[in-house]
Amino acid sequence: MSSLLAGLKKKRKSTAAPPLSSAPPLNIDQSARLETERAALTPCTINLSDNVLNLASESGLWELKTTESDRLRSEIKSLQSQLSSANSEITTLKSSSTNNSALQNTSLFKSELLLDMLAVSQADNKKSEAKYEKERVKGDEWRKEVERLYKLCEKKGVDTGN
Repeated sequence: MSSLLAGLKKKRKSTAAPPLSSAPPLNIDQSARLETERAALTPCTINLSDNVLNLASESGLWELKTTESDRLRSEIKSLQSQLSSANSEITTLKSSSTNNSALQNTSLFKSELLLDMLAVSQADNKKSEAKYEKERVKGDEWRKEVERLYKLCEKKGVDTGN
């Protein structure tokens, strides 16, 4: 039995990794292979019915995997996707709002300009009406004067050519 133990110790010594201080430097291929092997191995896994507890080799932290945690992870991904979509829609709506605001400002400027033009036009119209009224009164006075002179000529017997 002691020979069997001595043989196991010999095998164990031959497969053990050398200490870090005495290990030769690794080339890139060996380093990548070791990283792949290290990532593939989980140091410890505990199964408890539907729950699995893993000791993560990269972080050294325990990770609990359950059907509930998987569902929640899936829901988180879905919500993150929805949030991303909502953020892009908000960006689009902000851009559209900016464009609509510019159009609204342009329309407001045009309507104010048209109101100013209308006010000037109405002032010109009132001025023209006053001038027309003044000229009409003048015309009426001239017509009355011509009628008075015509009657006066008829009284005096002057031939007016009619």
